[in-house]
Amino acid sequence: MAAVSGVAAAEASADKAVCNAPTEVARKALFGVAQEQPVEVEAEVRGELPAWLAGSLVVNGGGDYSHMNHMFDGYGLLAKVRLGGGRAWGSQRYVDSKVYRAYKREGRVVVREFATRPEVSGLFGELKELLSQLAGLISKNPSFTDNASVSLQPVRRAGAGGGPLLMAMSETPPASYIINPADLTTMEQVTYDDGLPGDLTTAHPSILPDGSLLNFTRSLPFGGFHVYRQDPATLRRTQLAFVPDRRPLSPAWLHDFAATEQYAVLLEQPLYMSLASLLLGSPASHLFMDWAPQDEMRVHVVALDGSGEVRSFTCPTFFYFHVGNAFESEDGSTLHVDLAAYDDPQILKDLMLQPLLQPARGADGALQQQVSRSWYKRLSIPLRGEAGGRLQAPQQLVSQQQPSATGLTPQEPLGSFCEFPAINPAARGQAYRYAYCLSAVRPTNIGNALSKIDLQQGAAQTWHERGGAVGEPVFVARPGASAEDDGVVLAPGVDAAGGTFVLVMDAASWTELARVQLPFTTPNRFHGIWVPE
Repeated sequence: MAAVSGVAAAEASADKAVCNAPTEVARKALFGVAQEQPVEVEAEVRGELPAWLAGSLVVNGGGDYSHMNHMFDGYGLLAKVRLGGGRAWGSQRYVDSKVYRAYKREGRVVVREFATRPEVSGLFGELKELLSQLAGLISKNPSFTDNASVSLQPVRRAGAGGGPLLMAMSETPPASYIINPADLTTMEQVTYDDGLPGDLTTAHPSILPDGSLLNFTRSLPFGGFHVYRQDPATLRRTQLAFVPDRRPLSPAWLHDFAATEQYAVLLEQPLYMSLASLLLGSPASHLFMDWAPQDEMRVHVVALDGSGEVRSFTCPTFFYFHVGNAFESEDGSTLHVDLAAYDDPQILKDLMLQPLLQPARGADGALQQQVSRSWYKRLSIPLRGEAGGRLQAPQQLVSQQQPSATGLTPQEPLGSFCEFPAINPAARGQAYRYAYCLSAVRPTNIGNALSKIDLQQGAAQTWHERGGAVGEPVFVARPGASAEDDGVVLAPGVDAAGGTFVLVMDAASWTELARVQLPFTTPNRFHGIWVPE
């Protein structure tokens, strides 16, 4: 590991009493510009990798933040760490999207990203961009970004020669690209001729037991949710149900949804996309969206049996990005949805690059704005009786914080921050005991710890390393394992010196087994997938 720079060392010293946020050099690494490393290079392994661990962790996320305003805006970069025989190798490539090629060619943002508008010159440029967006809406062919920077899904394309392929995704249908995990090359953009309407989608399809993908598109304005099943080989989509928007001119924004083998659950939170903000840049309460908590949540339970049946409820308002799991009670009377829940969408503002890179501090050096609080909670929905009622607010699942073996211990369970909740994939759609998540040791402006949650005990164990940050946990089961937590958890991270690593945690004991220190810098990561050898 390189020595900590003078600036970072000074900041780390100043932070010692008042701040646990990433160091300045770590923040710059998280939200800088990555250089491609298309040819695998061997990486240093510190500690000992399990002999059985053979395969690749491939993680999606932003790679170039130089012209961007928000964590969600960076151009898609795929980073891969291949493990086998106790050794490790790393590589990374940008997704070869049209918007990234245009950005490299013109040196500017040409299509809107999540919170970054196109860079245009003068009033004429603004007018031209507005007319282009209006024409797209009218013709139902809007010029949305194809920046596939969020997630990766397994697909079985015909003619792939038997090798596994991945689909890189974001929140627009054009932002879907087939990726070869062997060398991270972009093979083709996914296009659809199945007639399914929709201008937006999610980057979080659920994988059903038969390998098909469950997801929804959004048609707007005057539309709603088109819930569909997708064939993993042909990628053809078939609509299962339609749920109209509550506000036809201001559709709600959803990043994820819950699913079991029998149901999809859409949590229509009262965060509404503003067409005026998207088209004209008019002010909105949260980036390009308006928060209306008085509307409360609408909860739609969609049957996946082809009947198109939808049972809808309301519940007290909360905000969420990600669902951890969903499952039915033993007697089949209740559907439980476990998720990372916030009181409001302030987190969207927390993830603007300016406060992430330059967090405001008081005269004493203390952080003036910390990352928003969130908790792992359970929403319970009746499957019997009349629909249309008001549900109880989601209930907290973690009440105890156990002392940390390394690093600092959060003063509250999970440091009152839960994101990227993950489980053993074998437990999807079933009652389960363990979850893993990004957490926090405060004061900090970003998630900086990794926790294991024991739902039976209502307790959390936390790993933390000062001055750095970590990303989404990915569980990998030991071959032949029977215990739910028999395996490892992998998570990408950046250390206090700005170095990129992948953490390898023993899932049962929640101790660090090893880490892979990469010889190149990889910025902030979102979602990853384990590809077994």
